[in-house]
Amino acid sequence: MRFVGEEEVFLYHLREMKGRYVKVAMKCKSVKGILRDVFPDHILVVTRHREYHIRLKTICYVSPLAEHYYYHDSD
Repeated sequence: MRFVGEEEVFLYHLREMKGRYVKVAMKCKSVKGILRDVFPDHILVVTRHREYHIRLKTICYVSPLAEHYYYHDSD
């Protein structure tokens, strides 16, 4: 699947953050964890207790975090 414009740029930036601790803010809540993988329509964020498959359309922003934020926050 090929993306154009903003989606292509957003996916590029998400792929650059793979393996990092991130905060993903969505319309319904936010999740902090490791950005494990990036797919054409969603991302996979892994926390200490669960995996979140988050649709790109629901994401407001993604922000990299320092490791200590991940270890002190709970799900």
